[in-house]
Amino acid sequence: MINEKKRFRGFKSKRCPECYISQIACICGNTPVIETKAALCLLFHEYEINKPTNTGWLILRGIPGSKYFIWKRTEPDIELLNIINNPLYQPYIVFPIEKEEPVYSKNQSFVDDNKKPFFIILDGTWNQARKIYRKSPYLAKLPAIFLNTKKNSEYTLRSGTEPGQLCTVEVAIELLKLSNENEASLKLYEYFKDFSKHYYAGKHQKPVYNL
Repeated sequence: MINEKKRFRGFKSKRCPECYISQIACICGNTPVIETKAALCLLFHEYEINKPTNTGWLILRGIPGSKYFIWKRTEPDIELLNIINNPLYQPYIVFPIEKEEPVYSKNQSFVDDNKKPFFIILDGTWNQARKIYRKSPYLAKLPAIFLNTKKNSEYTLRSGTEPGQLCTVEVAIELLKLSNENEASLKLYEYFKDFSKHYYAGKHQKPVYNL
């Protein structure tokens, strides 16, 4: 996971090695177990994996069986390629909305009795995510889910460059809603809000109950 040899913003803080939040506000005891019918996967840009504010880790910690890979333009991960080509899975690439792109409706079903949905979420800044999408031929052949939501992000630790840009875990929350997994979506949302509260407390070196 986070490479301790690399420095990231806030690296001087004494952080929990599991949740990366300041030890005074560690959230590990609150990690839920969220069951989903689909498999979720994060494709990280290399610059994102060392950021403790990255909410993609909430997906990986909260949803059993979720996976992550680090994107390399010239060296696709063999395990990821094997899953994409596995007939037991139906892979989808999940990407923020772009102009003139098709959008799946809320009534769209991703359930296939013969295949397990495998959602690949691009994890990075929006520019990084676009780069991953456009420079990965093995992703271009996959059906794409372009999220189109007017909802503004609730994540205040980092901000998007435009209104409506969601953080990684919010993308997963909306994706689970589209998949009619409302209970899982709600549990992930509650975990996300709890994480924000704990991270804010740790940032100010206060126990959560003192906020």
